Amino acid sequence: MTNSKLDMPQREIPEARRHVMRFANTFIASIAAISFVSGVALTAYADPISTVADITTDTAATPDSMPEVQTNVATVDGYDCAQVTDWNGLNKCIAAGGVVTITEKIIAPTSGSITVATASTILSTVKGTAIEAQKPEAGSTDLFVINKGGTLTVGAAGGASFEYSGNTGDNVRVFAHINAGGTLAVANGTFTGNDSTAIGGSGTLAYNDGGKVIIAGGMFSNNKATHGGVIWQSGSGSLTITGGTFDSNTSDNGGVVYKDKGFATIAGGTFTGNSAQVGGVITQQQNVSNDVKSTLTVSGGTFTGNKSLKSDINWNGGGVIRSRAGVVTVSGGDFENNMSLGTGGGAIFVGDTELTVTGGTFKGNESVNGLGGGAIYQTQGTVTVSGGEFESNRQTYGTLNDQTITYTDCSTDGETKHNCRKGGYRGGGAIHTDGGTLTIQGSVRFTGNYERDWTAFSGGGAVYVQGVLWVKSDAQGHAPEFTGNWAGVSDDQYQTETVTDEQGKQTTVNKSPVGGAGGAIFLQNNNSMGYLMGGEFKNNSSGYLGGAVYTEEGSTTYIAKAVAYGNTAGHFGGGFWLCPSGNGEASKGGNIALFDNQTDPRIDPNDGNSESNVQGAQPTNSTEFTNQAGADLAIMNPWAKSGKPNTFQLMDTWFTDRTKTAVTWQWDGMPIQRASGFSDSWQAGMGADKVGNIAVTAYKSPKDTAFTKSDGTTKVEFADHMYLIQLSFHGETGMYQKGVALKATNVADVSKERAKNSASVKFTGNQSRLSGGAFGTNGRVLFSTPYTASWEKVALNTNGNLTDTKLAGSVWELTSVPTTLSVKGDSSTQTDQTVIGGPHTETFYPTYCTAGDEESYNAGKCWKKDTDANGNVIKVSAIITDNEADEHTSEDDKYSYQGSFDNNPAAGGFDLNNLANGQYTLTEIKAPVGYSPEIGTGGSTKTYKFNVRDGQAKWLDDAGNETTAIDKAIGNTAMPGVAWEKQDADSHTTIADTKWTITKLDAQGNPTDTSYQITDCTEENDCKTNNGDVQDYDAQPGRFLVNNLPVGGYLLTEASTPDGYWHTNVKYHFTVTAGKETVFPIVTTNGVITNQKPTVSWSKVDEDDRNKLLEGSEWEISGGPQGTPTATVVDCSTTDTAQEACSKNTTNTVNDKGQVTEYRDLDNAAGVLRISGLPRPAQGETYTFTLKETQSPTGYVLKDAQYTFAIGYDESVVQLKLGDEALADNKVTNAKALSELPLTGGDARSWMWVSGGLALFAAGAVLAYEWMKRRNALLH
Repeated sequence: MTNSKLDMPQREIPEARRHVMRFANTFIASIAAISFVSGVALTAYADPISTVADITTDTAATPDSMPEVQTNVATVDGYDCAQVTDWNGLNKCIAAGGVVTITEKIIAPTSGSITVATASTILSTVKGTAIEAQKPEAGSTDLFVINKGGTLTVGAAGGASFEYSGNTGDNVRVFAHINAGGTLAVANGTFTGNDSTAIGGSGTLAYNDGGKVIIAGGMFSNNKATHGGVIWQSGSGSLTITGGTFDSNTSDNGGVVYKDKGFATIAGGTFTGNSAQVGGVITQQQNVSNDVKSTLTVSGGTFTGNKSLKSDINWNGGGVIRSRAGVVTVSGGDFENNMSLGTGGGAIFVGDTELTVTGGTFKGNESVNGLGGGAIYQTQGTVTVSGGEFESNRQTYGTLNDQTITYTDCSTDGETKHNCRKGGYRGGGAIHTDGGTLTIQGSVRFTGNYERDWTAFSGGGAVYVQGVLWVKSDAQGHAPEFTGNWAGVSDDQYQTETVTDEQGKQTTVNKSPVGGAGGAIFLQNNNSMGYLMGGEFKNNSSGYLGGAVYTEEGSTTYIAKAVAYGNTAGHFGGGFWLCPSGNGEASKGGNIALFDNQTDPRIDPNDGNSESNVQGAQPTNSTEFTNQAGADLAIMNPWAKSGKPNTFQLMDTWFTDRTKTAVTWQWDGMPIQRASGFSDSWQAGMGADKVGNIAVTAYKSPKDTAFTKSDGTTKVEFADHMYLIQLSFHGETGMYQKGVALKATNVADVSKERAKNSASVKFTGNQSRLSGGAFGTNGRVLFSTPYTASWEKVALNTNGNLTDTKLAGSVWELTSVPTTLSVKGDSSTQTDQTVIGGPHTETFYPTYCTAGDEESYNAGKCWKKDTDANGNVIKVSAIITDNEADEHTSEDDKYSYQGSFDNNPAAGGFDLNNLANGQYTLTEIKAPVGYSPEIGTGGSTKTYKFNVRDGQAKWLDDAGNETTAIDKAIGNTAMPGVAWEKQDADSHTTIADTKWTITKLDAQGNPTDTSYQITDCTEENDCKTNNGDVQDYDAQPGRFLVNNLPVGGYLLTEASTPDGYWHTNVKYHFTVTAGKETVFPIVTTNGVITNQKPTVSWSKVDEDDRNKLLEGSEWEISGGPQGTPTATVVDCSTTDTAQEACSKNTTNTVNDKGQVTEYRDLDNAAGVLRISGLPRPAQGETYTFTLKETQSPTGYVLKDAQYTFAIGYDESVVQLKLGDEALADNKVTNAKALSELPLTGGDARSWMWVSGGLALFAAGAVLAYEWMKRRNALLH
């Protein structure tokens, strides 16, 4: 048998050259080893995109791996593939596959491309470009064409590389054309100074027509194309970038990548100084098809100084990313100092795109001369931001010269230079949206972002929204943070001045330069909707209105439980301000707590607004006028705006307790009828009459003046804690004809702290130059989560009448079925529609249960949905448990609210939010301990109904008619006897089948021989008939109602301890009194007696600061009874009120034997861990456990230590020990990692060994490479 290749004439290969071949093979093996040590995958390339359908909804694609390293070096048709010097040899060697090394520069012919149909790797020893192009003939614009099954790998990680540079003008070809099924992989190499604009300009490195491009390294700089300075892609093509440097590449669209269609993942790499007319780094233009969306995923990389240059503000921008369709996901990466000169989006521009940001940093990005969005601009589509850092991004003005911006000099006094007054509808230092929906949720931080335009209808130092805005906490209670953002023309937030008062005391004043509205957030008009369901706003400022948030006319905003304190306005409404056309409601479902805010005209640099000018401008020239009013609340008269009455629903209670007055409202000045609070001489425009300071003019009022009705003499009485303020200027009776300005007084410190701790939205330290230190509005604002319902559980007296005694511990079922009601729905007018209740917005907690999750439903954590055979929803239901947080305030009380619906922490009070339109039926399924529910007709438990129709729920009367009542008291009848309930201390679930002893006491309180054994009665037939015996007459498992005890004192003790719980020696005393049928609960906490499973707690702290808690540690626990498996513990961190609070997740993970393999951390605080459910030994025995840290907090060294603790039979405080020494307060310390140690939790010496080995190995590879180049030179 003859091998044709072997039979071909062979050129003699000199020994020296064979030695080079052997060296090349050895070198390639070394490259493979380096790749392995460096973390470059060596596995064979596998296609993760098997079908188009696979990626239809894939927005977080796994980056493609580099192909496996080629090691074979072929000799083909007399050509030595280790030393290729011409085009034909290159063609032959590529066709053969394996490693191909170019040793002399190759001149590509004017026609013809090299087809790649197998796996090849190209290396080069040529100094400079390895392949030089000539002017190509038609159809020959590509050097390589990679077809299905073909893989071309360029360069090798850390070793011999490849260069393709300087191909410009007519003498240029795109390096590779990749067809479907083909792969171009760049491990290393230099691609610089190539310009493909003369041949169509679709990329310079790659024209990817449905294939794959993978880049793990290399230098790509100063390349130029019409579309995609480096890469052009279409079809179902995919791009993966995990490394490499991309510098100063340019194009009209997509400075580095133009992705017409397909999929791309950027997991690493450095992108610096790239630019395009739009899409400075990458453009995503359209979807793959109507059914398959294009995707772009960014999980890493650095993006610095990239630019979008086109100055037209119509759909142009994106200094890094521009997407017109599909899905964009950003989970990591650093975006810094990128710029858009067009519409906006210094980093990202998206339109008709689903953008999700879960991580990454955005710092110093800017929108110059555009509409805004220094980091992100959106038009239509959806943007969801649930992670990441946004710092020092801005909307600004300037001129670009030689890649450097000369910023516009804007007036900081509102008088001279109006260069930053370019027209309305601009703003958003970090994010600007025009249409669509923006959702900001969870651990997102906006810090020091600002916008410079100060035209009306502009603002939002951090965020500008026209469309729909959601700001909310995540399931763990982590809220977005807005800190130190501003709307002002200066690059500094404040103009700091030192002022001296009449007594000579000097004070530093932070003046707010003129600017737009909404220091953090601006919500535009045109029916925009805002939902502020969570967030913290601190130290933001506006040079106009709304230090933290401003909402425009024609917008509607819902705000969850909110607190505003320590905020400042220059003139009106230090806490909250309503424009002449604004109106607000503080509904019982969740109001705003205003206190300790102030007005301070010194923060306004407009001298025309000073008090002396105000007084001098008035017709009477009277000192009765001032330039400030309403430390906490100010409402302008509508004279200066719409002419329609202005309203606000004022309350004297807070969400912390809807039954007690929390605040006394007093007059704090009174804005004159013509005062607008916004149209001062600066905002009216240059050259305006100084009489513009009427905008900030108010009447002085005597101190400590009680809030009165519009007649000026009758003190306001709050019916049901509410008072409707109405303002007009037409002389209507009962309406205020001037403005209203108030201060909250007589606020208890404990009430302030409760409001701060339980509010979902917090405003503090914010300031505005004119009005609304924390919040200003010209629109409609409802301090309520849409929509709400309220009721309370109280005791009935012996006559069956309602009392004021609140009862804790009841549980309810709330249901809704399709009902026809008159509602607005999605329209502006009410019509009869068939609606069904449930969550108003499914993305807000609590939402629907996962199908079949009965456990979460029964625990009161979610809504259940029932459907018919056709999938139609026929019923929704929820379990509502009483939130008793206010009853458990002692430091050692482990209580946490386990449900998700009741927002009222007062025992017996219920407040629900996020209710959709519908009719609801409420049924009490568990009455408070010792009470029975009301009985309706037919002897069954009574039900109660309410309607939700575009507002707070209104209760129906017994005849089914809707009333005006928005709160309802529901009574319970006390049952005769002594009652208690047995519960698990952590989960608050009842514990059934417990046994008790009741012992009679003598007159001196000593136990007698008379005792009664009480067992838990769980069969209704055995419990319902009182036969005169002393026994449990409550058939509910875990609940007790004992009757027929003689008069006297008694002692209650637990006769036997439930399995798995600590034994307790607690005794309970109670007395049965003559003539009384009822003995009220025998324990102070609502009749509940708890058992605790064995528990241990500890905290992780800084070694140098033992009060500094450290988040993120992980642990192992071993020991206990024989056969107990090692279990893990992970530090959990949430807020106390979070939907998925750590304290609510009380179920440990167990194996098939019921043994715990993972303990849940039940403490919500970061760095504090508490586990429960450890094995309990028998009486007289002790179990010993070992605790070991397996993961240290970030930035700290893992401590190689084992701690022990013991669990006994009786309940006790468990002490951790290190050896024989007890740890003080169970605090486990960690030391900070030294700066020279790159890792924590490991041995520094072992790292140095690995690092040194790697460094030496890499150095050896470089020396070998240089030796090979010199050796090749000798051979030629």
